[in-house]
Amino acid sequence: MRIQKIVLLLLTALLFTQCDTVNNVFGSNNKSKKTTASRSRTTTKRSSTTTSGSRAHYNIQYRDDFLSVSDREKEKILEESKATEENYSLLIFTKNFKGEKIVVTSEDKRLFSGYLISNVKTGYADKLTIDNTKDVKVFENLTKKDIMIDSKQAKKHKFIYLQKDNSNKESPFVLVYSNTLRPLD
Repeated sequence: MRIQKIVLLLLTALLFTQCDTVNNVFGSNNKSKKTTASRSRTTTKRSSTTTSGSRAHYNIQYRDDFLSVSDREKEKILEESKATEENYSLLIFTKNFKGEKIVVTSEDKRLFSGYLISNVKTGYADKLTIDNTKDVKVFENLTKKDIMIDSKQAKKHKFIYLQKDNSNKESPFVLVYSNTLRPLD
């Protein structure tokens, strides 16, 4: 009797694992009217970046495989942010910002300095228009770490998502280059 319970429990766990795998591969069934599914290949690259005198490896990804806003809403956000021209990209701060001071600079010019807090429901904190022909450095004051957004990659992507990885003290950022605008609210 005890062995049957263990086997039943293992089969149930396997079933739930398989169902979760299917959802991750094919996406969930709940889509809003404003969004459309966009699927393509996801690549992840570990890149060396200087951080306050030490070397660290940041999680850098190139993705377009998530839900996107409609083309009309995308154009509206780009116009509001004054990022419609080719030499501008939108830097979007997403998950896990909890009030740390963030300083964004480009060639010794300060673009942004402030305290960001991510919305728990949407994962959105703020957005900033950057000149993608220049390297941009994002510095986080709490951990004293920074990450460089390479102009070569920024030119190829209209949207650059930056999120904090608070579990990784060595490299607290995840950078995602994309040409797909996720829903911000």
